[in-house]
Amino acid sequence: MRMNRKGSMDLPIKLMVAVILVSLSVPVVIQGLDASETGMDKVQMENESSKIANSITNVYYSLTGSERTVEIEVPQGCHIVLGGDGNDSFGIHMYRNDSPLGTYWLEKPIIGFDGITSISGKTTIAISIENSEVKVRTI
Repeated sequence: MRMNRKGSMDLPIKLMVAVILVSLSVPVVIQGLDASETGMDKVQMENESSKIANSITNVYYSLTGSERTVEIEVPQGCHIVLGGDGNDSFGIHMYRNDSPLGTYWLEKPIIGFDGITSISGKTTIAISIENSEVKVRTI
């Protein structure tokens, strides 16, 4: 390999170009990782919402006075809101860092929650039906 003065002058320029390329690619990689994490959180929260909805269906079609307990595990930085005002009372709303990820609507049976319950972390809830409304309490 032949060395000359030009090689020693090109080194800082090559190093600067490499640093610029790395600094431009880091935000793209971080954004991709965040999007991937959001997607995984959404899938997990949809599974937990489905567990809640299935338990509501089981209680609804069971004998009067039935109650079912469900263990819910919501990812860190996320929370699930059961119910709401108006038409929102028929939904299981999923949030990540207070940004909505989606809503799981109760369809069969079409029944609303009696109030608003927020769930985060690992929580056990008891579900019952009273006066044609879903009652949820944390245990």
